[in-house]
Amino acid sequence: MKNIPIKDKSVIIQIKETYRTNGNVRGLLLFLLSINSGIKLVDLLKLTVADVRDKDYISTKDNTDSYKYPVNKEIKKLISKFIDGRYDKEFLFKTRNGKPIDRIRVYREFKEICKSLYLGDGYSVTSWRKTFGYHYYKKYKDLTFLQWMFNQTSVEETLKYIDVEADFKSKVQVSLGL
Repeated sequence: MKNIPIKDKSVIIQIKETYRTNGNVRGLLLFLLSINSGIKLVDLLKLTVADVRDKDYISTKDNTDSYKYPVNKEIKKLISKFIDGRYDKEFLFKTRNGKPIDRIRVYREFKEICKSLYLGDGYSVTSWRKTFGYHYYKKYKDLTFLQWMFNQTSVEETLKYIDVEADFKSKVQVSLGL
């Protein structure tokens, strides 16, 4: 199965540590922002330094809707170090020539980390957003919010997207003993 959420928190910790060990602060920040907020990678790559400087949330716009995503303390601290000495108009995740980095580059870096950790082919950068959805669902059981956030037409579609339909189906098998 391709692009599954990262369900095991110990795997998330391993990925974070690998980014740190490799000195890839940019990759770590992208990973953390996505798995903790569900922000699409394409939206993260459009952010400027001003969008995150001294903010408790990150705002994005999607056609007519705008969204605010809270930023936790770990990420705020990492952002602060990452943008130190940078100009507000710069892209947050930029190449040497100042343009936003390409999502393919992010994908390749993440696949290398997965390969180094022997995680197989199931994970990609698409997994990041699904990881947020999976853990959000496990904590809050709020499918309506996730369905809205992921712009999906049904609860079933959302369950499939965050890969909990198997868990969901197994619960149906349990006898109520009435």
